[in-house]
Order: sequence, then C-alpha cells, then structure tokens
Amino acid sequence: MKKMLSLLLVIVLCLSLCACGDENEPPASSTPGSSSSNGETIEITAENWQEYFELTYDSNPQKITCDKYGEISIRSAQRLLTPKKKYVSWTTDMNISIEFLCTQGYICLNNYNPTTGITSSTSPIRHMPDYYGKLRLTKDHIRQGAYVFGALTPESLVVGENSVTIESTRYEKMEITAIQGTITFRYFPVPNF
Repeated sequence: MKKMLSLLLVIVLCLSLCACGDENEPPASSTPGSSSSNGETIEITAENWQEYFELTYDSNPQKITCDKYGEISIRSAQRLLTPKKKYVSWTTDMNISIEFLCTQGYICLNNYNPTTGITSSTSPIRHMPDYYGKLRLTKDHIRQGAYVFGALTPESLVVGENSVTIESTRYEKMEITAIQGTITFRYFPVPNF
C-alpha cells in the first residue's frame, strides 16, 4: 500500500512539473506577430494601434523674435503620437506609416500687448481646407514621440504701434485614417523561485 501511494505521488509530481513548462519562455501574445531572439514583433493595424499608442495634445511656449519688442513668448500646440508609457521601456524598434486627416481648420489672430504681456485671441477670420498628411514613426521616436500635426501653429506676425498680431493656423479635429507597420518589444527573463 505504501509503495503504491509513493508511486502515485511520484507520478502526480512528474505530471505537475511537465504542466508548468519553462518559466523563462516569453509570454504568448494575443496579437499576431513573430518572435525573434531580440523579442516579439507586433503588427500594428487600424484595429489595434490604440492598444499600443496614444495621441496626446502637447502645448509649449514658443519664442518669436521681434525687432521692436525683442523676444515674445507665445504658445503653440501639437498633436503628439507616442507609444503608451507602459510600453516605452520595452520597445526596441518600430517602423510605422501613418496617414491622417485634419478638419475644422481656421486662421485666427492673437494680439500680444508688450506692455501687459497679455495675449488675446480673436474669433476665426478665415476657414482652412482639410489637411491630409503622412508620417513615419521609427525607433528615434520611441521616447519623445512624433508630432503628427500642429493643432495651433503660429504662421506670421505683424508689429504694430502698441501690439504684435500673430496669425495662427488651428485645426480642431484630427483623425488617423490609416496606420500600419511593426513595433518590437524585448523580453525580460522571468526569475526562477
């Protein structure tokens, strides 16, 4: 009886070890791709790009030099496409082509008062045609992302007696119409306990 019970325990132990497999094996992906010694390459499509990337709105000061008033600080805004933060440190390569469409564009005027330092905006003075563009993301864009299109782009400036008028192009909506390519993630070994 003891021998039979011992033999049964040995069989159960062997089966449980076989079922666990290799713990250092990389996790299987639910997305079609290929594995290599460097990691896993995922195909990016219109159906899955939002799982790996995010489209953010980045606004930062831009300096314009004016002879009469010196340096003027105005804001410009861009739409930025980057890998999601949880993937940045895992990403080793990417090669992605993007096509996008910007709509609801217009020209507006920003009046800068050098005495007060205040910039005020006017309502749209002229509508802009829709803008269709293309972009390629490479491994150089992994950390900082890539500017897809300027949502608010200063175009020209007119220096007046008591103010500076800055003409800016603004597009309210942006849509990615096509996206395709690959992104490669490296693997990290799973520790054995």
